[in-house]
Amino acid sequence: MKNVRRKAPFKVIQLQRHHFTDYQKAGLGMKFHQVPFTKVKCLRYFRNDQLQIDYKISFADSHYKQAMIVGRPVTRSGDSFLDLPVPRPLSKHPVLSMEKRKDLSSMQKYMCEIDRRYYEAMKILI
Repeated sequence: MKNVRRKAPFKVIQLQRHHFTDYQKAGLGMKFHQVPFTKVKCLRYFRNDQLQIDYKISFADSHYKQAMIVGRPVTRSGDSFLDLPVPRPLSKHPVLSMEKRKDLSSMQKYMCEIDRRYYEAMKILI
């Protein structure tokens, strides 16, 4: 943190409950299986056409392959959905398992004071 430029310093924020959103549920209606993400070398995404993804499987390819990720049908008027779905806040917030909490508690003696106070304030340590 000491190497940060003073003209543009980092802004550190603490995650709140409303920062956790459900991207999995928002993406259920999309057809992401059409893009082989494990083999993609180059991915192109357009802001004005959010439902089309262009990708290359090899750097030697000169042309992009296209995939439409919209999974919902076109409306009766012929218009497709123009925007990606906006994820909603999670209804069930992530919880640490008891095993993870025990591990953090056992590491408590090695933590610096600031970290220890943080975990105590979050009521994570046993």
